[in-house]
Amino acid sequence: MDKEFQNRLKDFTNLKSKYQATKHEDSSPSSLLYLILRKVDLGIELTDLELDWLTEHKLFETVKVIKQKQQHKVEELRKLESEFSHLKVQYKVPKSWQDLKDYISSPLYPILWKHNSEVEWLKNHQLTGSYQPSYQPYTLMGAIYYDKGEYPKGDNWFAEAIKRGARSEDIDDEIKRVVRSTKDENKRQDAARYLISKDSQRYAWAKSYLKKSKDKDCI
Repeated sequence: MDKEFQNRLKDFTNLKSKYQATKHEDSSPSSLLYLILRKVDLGIELTDLELDWLTEHKLFETVKVIKQKQQHKVEELRKLESEFSHLKVQYKVPKSWQDLKDYISSPLYPILWKHNSEVEWLKNHQLTGSYQPSYQPYTLMGAIYYDKGEYPKGDNWFAEAIKRGARSEDIDDEIKRVVRSTKDENKRQDAARYLISKDSQRYAWAKSYLKKSKDKDCI
């Protein structure tokens, strides 16, 4: 019996115990039950056929545990979405931005969550006397959209940051950082062209990236 088979056998035994399927006699890793339990443990939703298979084999307790696990997952997702909605209201994220619905996959969610956690830490340690509401989440979102090449959306976020106290110089530094750190040269040139067309004097530094491109073409 090779080591890989032994590991799978041990894993199957543990999963059967975890999901109350020990009454099922087949302990071979080739069993359909092993595949089903692995899917459940990885958070992959079962098909109706797989749930029917469990019922047909009288694994009622297993079905019950699986449904409880699924319900818990749904409840946790709702909690996260509710928290995201609350944070958006708290930090006055414009409702008109349709790309920021209650999707916890949004890059804004971890930014607001981290920022709010830091604020709570300051409050708990009574260090909020000189604290001013931060524009950092908005600056970060602007940088994210610039990095994605969605410059007008990035500008909207930067405008919100300025409303909350960010200086134009801070925004320019952030944009410069994003452009400089972009590894894709074509993407960097697109950003440079956009900035120059918007304000050739303010973003005069971006011209150097276009010059580098022309120099390479001449080689």
